[in-house]
Amino acid sequence: MAKKKTSKSIPKTAGKKAAKKVTARSRARSSGGRGAVKTSVAASPTALPKEWQGGRIVFAKPPAKPLKGRAAERLPATAVLDTEGRSIPRKVSDWFVRKLDGSHKVLVRSFDHYEAPKEPYLSPEAAHVLQENAAAWAKLMETEKADATKREQDSLDSLATTQAPKEFQNSKVVLAKPKKPVAEAHCWKPDFAGEIYPAVLHYYGYLPDEHVGSIRDPNGYPAKAMSPEAAKLYRTHRTFWEAKHAESKASSRTASAARKRAAKTTIEKAATSAGLSKVELTAKLDRLGMLVEEGHLQLVADMISGFGDTWLYETLLAGSSVDPDGSPKPGKILKRFKKRANFILVLALAIMPDGVAIDPTLRRDATIILDVTADTVDIVADIAPRLPNLKVWPSDLDDLEALLPQTAALLATCRESLWLSVRALGLEAANNLATHTGDLVLGRLKKIDPKVAAALARHQGGLSIGLTELPEAVAASLAPHRGTLELPNLRTISVAAAAALKQHSGPLKLGYFVHGPPFKLEASAAQHLAQHAGPVSLPSLRHMDSLVATALAAQAHGVELSSIKEFPAGSGGVKLCERLAATPSDYLWLRLKTLSAECASALAGFPGELSLSVETWSDEALPALAAHRGELRIDPKTLSAAAAAALAQRDRSTTLRFKESYPPSLSLSDEAAECLKAYQGELVFEGKLEMSSQAAHSLVQRKSLALFRTKIKPSIRRIFESAGTWENSVWTRLPARRERD
Repeated sequence: MAKKKTSKSIPKTAGKKAAKKVTARSRARSSGGRGAVKTSVAASPTALPKEWQGGRIVFAKPPAKPLKGRAAERLPATAVLDTEGRSIPRKVSDWFVRKLDGSHKVLVRSFDHYEAPKEPYLSPEAAHVLQENAAAWAKLMETEKADATKREQDSLDSLATTQAPKEFQNSKVVLAKPKKPVAEAHCWKPDFAGEIYPAVLHYYGYLPDEHVGSIRDPNGYPAKAMSPEAAKLYRTHRTFWEAKHAESKASSRTASAARKRAAKTTIEKAATSAGLSKVELTAKLDRLGMLVEEGHLQLVADMISGFGDTWLYETLLAGSSVDPDGSPKPGKILKRFKKRANFILVLALAIMPDGVAIDPTLRRDATIILDVTADTVDIVADIAPRLPNLKVWPSDLDDLEALLPQTAALLATCRESLWLSVRALGLEAANNLATHTGDLVLGRLKKIDPKVAAALARHQGGLSIGLTELPEAVAASLAPHRGTLELPNLRTISVAAAAALKQHSGPLKLGYFVHGPPFKLEASAAQHLAQHAGPVSLPSLRHMDSLVATALAAQAHGVELSSIKEFPAGSGGVKLCERLAATPSDYLWLRLKTLSAECASALAGFPGELSLSVETWSDEALPALAAHRGELRIDPKTLSAAAAAALAQRDRSTTLRFKESYPPSLSLSDEAAECLKAYQGELVFEGKLEMSSQAAHSLVQRKSLALFRTKIKPSIRRIFESAGTWENSVWTRLPARRERD
C-alpha cells in the first residue's frame, strides 16, 4: 500500500502560535538556510476554487475574528506554505493578495517605525484557501498574465488600422476650453469604473493644463481629475487610447533594457576616463552617498556643481531616464541614494555641463515631476529656472519655517493644495504665493502685515491663515479675497474687523479649532457678520445671548455652529434654529445641554441627516422632532410612550437611530416598545439597551431592526434569537411557521 501523504494545512482558527510557527518555517526557507526548498507551483487545477468569483477572491462570510486589535488573528501572506510544506512563490502570494476581498486582508508594519513598509496579512480563512489552492492560483495568475499580454499585443496591432482622433495632434490632445473649471466639474477614477485605468492615466498625460486638475478623495488624499469634455473624448475613442497605452508600455520595456545595457558600459568607460578603478569610483560615490544620508544636501549640491568633469555626471545618471508622464527613473548608481535618488537626478541634470552622454529622455526642457521636502525645496528652487517644465509635488514641508521668494514662486506652480508651516512671510514671497490656484494653508502664520494680507487676498482658492488677532487694517486687506477664508486660531473678532470683512464674498470660517478656548462674539460684531456676503461658520462658538442669536439668524447665506451648547430662550433662539435648518448641508450635528420643544420643532425642518446629542432631554422636545423627514439620530436615556408614539408616525423612508449615549444605556419602557413595533422606517439601537421581556416580545414583531446582541441581556437575547436571526448587527424576523411550511 502506498504511504499516505500528510497535509500540513493551516487550521481555519489558527492562532498566534500557529502564525509564529508558519512564519519561522517560511523565513528559514526563504533565507536559503538549512532545509530550504525552492518550489514553483505549476500543477493544473481540475476546478476553480469556489472563492474565485468575477475575477476576485471573495468569501461568503467575514473573518471569524478581527484582523486588528488585541484579539486579532492574522498571518503574513509570505509565511503561508503549500500543502507539502513548501514556500509559495512570492509572485503567487502577491497576486492572491491583490485579488483578495478587502475584509480578509490588512496591511501591517513589519516593525514599529513609521517609515517601515507595511506588509499584507491574511485572515486564517484566507491563508487556508491560499494554501489549499496554491496550484490553482498559480495557474490563474499565469493565465491572466498571458491574456493581458495577448490583449496588449492585439491592442498594439490595432494601431495600424485605428484612426487617430482629430483632437490628437503632435502627441498632444487639443481641446477647446472646458465649459467649467475642473475644480467645479470633473471626472475622476470612480467615473471610469470598468475601464483599463492605467490607460486612462496615460491619456491624462496628453491633455492640456486647463482640462486636468487635482481634487481631494473622500479620505483627503489628492486624486487626478479631468474635465467632462476630456472624459467624453476618451470614451469615444477608447480603443485608440488603450492602444497608445500599450505602445507606451512596449516602448518603455525596450528602452529600459537598452538603458541597463548602456549603463554598465557607461560606468566602465567613466572609470577608465577618470583614471580610476571600479572600486575607487564606487568609494567616491559612497562618500557622496554618506553626505546625502546625513542630510548635508546643500553641501552635496555644491560638490556636484563644482565637479567640472563630464564623467561624474555620466556615472551618476547612467541608466536613468524620465517617463513620458514626467516620473524620474533613477538608474543603478542613483538608487544607492534611496529616497533622495530623484532629487540627485534632477540636481545633476540641471547643473551638468553640455556634452554629457546620457539617456535622450533626460532633457532640461522635459516635463519632470519631483517630490520636494523642507530640506530640498530651497535647493530645487535655485535650479528650477534651468528646468522650465519642472513640476514639484510638496510631500513634507512641516519643517519649512521661512519662505524664500524663489521658493514661493516654485511652490505656487503646484496645482494641488499647499500646507506651509512658515512663521513669517515677506511681501515678495506673498506676491509669488498669490499666483497659486489651489487651497493655501498657512496655519502657523500668527501675524502678518496689511500689505502681505493684501497680496494673499489676490490668491485664487481657499485661504487659511493662523492669525491669533485680526486688526482692522488686516481685515480690510483680506476682504477683497474671493473664496473660502479661514482664520482658525481667532477667539474673538472686533466690531471694526467684522465690519471690514463684510466686503468679503465667499464662506467665512472663524475660530475653527474647537478644542481651545471658546469663541466670543458681541452682538454688534454679529450684526456685521450677518451682512457678510457668504455663509459664516463659527465652529468654536459655544454660548451666546438672545441678541447675538437674533443677529446671526439674519445671515442670508447660512450659519454653521457645530459647538453650540445651548440656544437662548425666546424668539432669538428659535429663529437661529430655523436659520441652521435652512443652511444647505447634507447633515446637521449638534451636542447640546438642553433643547426646548420650540427649537426642536425648528430643527426638525432640516432636510438632511439630523444628529442631536442632548444631556437632558425634555418630554416635549422628542415628540417635536417627529416632523423630521430624513435620518434622525438621538440619544435619550429613556423614551416615554408619548415620544415613541409620535416618532413611530414617521414614514417608511425615514430612519430612527438611537445613538450610544454616555452613560451608554437606553431604558425602553413596555409602552414605548409597543409603539415602536409599528414604526415602518429603519430602526437602529447603537448602544446598550435595557428592556423587559414584554418589550422584547413587542419588538420581535417588527420585520427587522439593528441592535448589538452583546448590548442586551442574555435573557432578552434569547427572545430575539428564538424569533429571528442576526447578521452582524442586524436582526431579521423569521417568517411564521405556517409561512415556512
